[in-house]
Amino acid sequence: MNEQLKQALAVDETIDITTIGRKSGQPRRIEIWFRQVNGRTYITGTPGTRSWYANLLANPRFTFHLKQSIRADLPAIARFVLKPDERRTILADPIMRWYHEQDNSVEDLVQGSPLIEVLFVDERRNHELALAHLPEKTVRATLRALPEKHELRFYDASHSSPSDPGAYVQIRRHGEVYEMFKGNHGWSSGWKPETAASILTYMRQCKRNSQP
Repeated sequence: MNEQLKQALAVDETIDITTIGRKSGQPRRIEIWFRQVNGRTYITGTPGTRSWYANLLANPRFTFHLKQSIRADLPAIARFVLKPDERRTILADPIMRWYHEQDNSVEDLVQGSPLIEVLFVDERRNHELALAHLPEKTVRATLRALPEKHELRFYDASHSSPSDPGAYVQIRRHGEVYEMFKGNHGWSSGWKPETAASILTYMRQCKRNSQP
């Protein structure tokens, strides 16, 4: 990402986003705010349901349209921020003060607000999946939408090894070929080729294992 785009992300507040309608399959463009916390880009809202968020749950790929200081259409993927501690850290940040003014309690925002991190496709980033909380259709859509410079990461609570009852899992894609890596303290499987179908079967099992 060039410096002009980085500067726009640092100073702009209003954008458009184009998602794909979960029922219609058609592009849906709306105006929305975004915020940056510790150099990461987020989109949120006051507590309640949102069509844009429901669309992203079905297809996490979308377009982030800069339109204030510069105009640019940036391909992106949504990372769903679902872990309460991470949500609290982000939503309590002073940059979110407008949302604080709409609701008397940050905890209400933590409990009920839509919140995604914007991962721009042309950047190399990690996408941590909160498997226990995500609908299976979102897990499936996220795997299929994975950009080549990104990795999916999650924890397999049941994978056995000599040193740890679980394993940290990473997934990456090269064209139509996927690779998976498992590792923990002192042990790793190395990168091994997998099909999308075999990875999804494994992720479903990990999701069941991670249910509280």
